[in-house]
Amino acid sequence: MPPAQIAPFVVTRVGLTQARRLVLTGARFDGVEAERLGVVHFVTEGLDEMNAPLERQIMQIRNCAPLANRITKELILRVASMDREALLDEAAQSFATAVRSTEGREGTRAFAEKRRPTWARQDGIGRPRCPN
Repeated sequence: MPPAQIAPFVVTRVGLTQARRLVLTGARFDGVEAERLGVVHFVTEGLDEMNAPLERQIMQIRNCAPLANRITKELILRVASMDREALLDEAAQSFATAVRSTEGREGTRAFAEKRRPTWARQDGIGRPRCPN
């Protein structure tokens, strides 16, 4: 049976050459290989060991500005389906909207005052760090 329904997703996730290898050979792989391929983000030995990295990820997300995260998620989902120029225009517009928002002003003030922004969880790990 061809992997027709999942093939586009596999190619997007692991790239064309790795997808060819996987789907044409019916390759099986473990968690370590899945992490190497980018199918999973991290590998643990069991459920208890998984809680620590999962909690770190959750805290990092909670320390980021909600509006900025929403805008970022929307933009990255469009990367593969939009013309680059249109995407860059939309990204610039989204950035301007975020910076002018209440959240953006609070983030700028918090940065200048060297304090946590109001949306950042106080029980978070380290200082809030957001890629957006």
